Amino acid sequence: MGSKPWTKQFWTLSVWEDEAALVAFALSGAHKDTMPSLHKDMGATKFIRWKVLGTDVPVTWEVALEKADS
Repeated sequence: MGSKPWTKQFWTLSVWEDEAALVAFALSGAHKDTMPSLHKDMGATKFIRWKVLGTDVPVTWEVALEKADS
């Protein structure tokens, strides 16, 4: 995870097998229970998604930041 806490900016990087796995995580467990209480304190949220080959996992922050800048 990357962060600039003094500006309340945080980045996370994760790899999911498919969209269904990502959605299942977001709608279950701790994520589902925590997000409503955090939402009021959060600013704009940006999601960047792209497909990678299994041989490119783990994805590096260098690659992720290049995607964010493009």
